[in-house]
Amino acid sequence: MLVNNFGIDWITGGKLDAKIIHPARSGDTVYTGGTIESVTIHGNSKEVVCDAWVKNDEGKLLIVSKASFRKQEQ
Repeated sequence: MLVNNFGIDWITGGKLDAKIIHPARSGDTVYTGGTIESVTIHGNSKEVVCDAWVKNDEGKLLIVSKASFRKQEQ
């Protein structure tokens, strides 16, 4: 999800702090999602902080995380 939305900025400088809340079970369908929590400008770059999660098909949270990266402005 982070690569699909933020591309090379995430790949080259992303950080992820994740916590497993519940295990996924064999046969579960899992879904990822998240929201942008903040964008802070630092000179010619922006720091982006996101909350990201993984849920199962029952909507139960499996993983919660905080993701961050810097986006260089052209």
